Amino acid sequence: MILKPTRWQTLLSTFVLTATFGWSLSHLWVTRFGVNFNVSWLVPLAMTLLAISLLAWTLMFKRRMNPEQRESRINPLVAARTAALALSA
Repeated sequence: MILKPTRWQTLLSTFVLTATFGWSLSHLWVTRFGVNFNVSWLVPLAMTLLAISLLAWTLMFKRRMNPEQRESRINPLVAARTAALALSA
């Protein structure tokens, strides 16, 4: 199995589709049940901080996976933690 990098078009289309679905679902919920979602401003802030930290972790991990760099190999515990983080994200 050959892995290919994710194209930015795929990421953009996934973002647009999920944002549209979420927006439509929230408006449908308000229309159907008359109950509004009250979301604190801390939720988007926490999600943004989590996304930034996940991006930083990914970029650092990707740099260490270079096969030419034998001296900076990845610690097995760090690899397991990264796999768990990837599965939870």
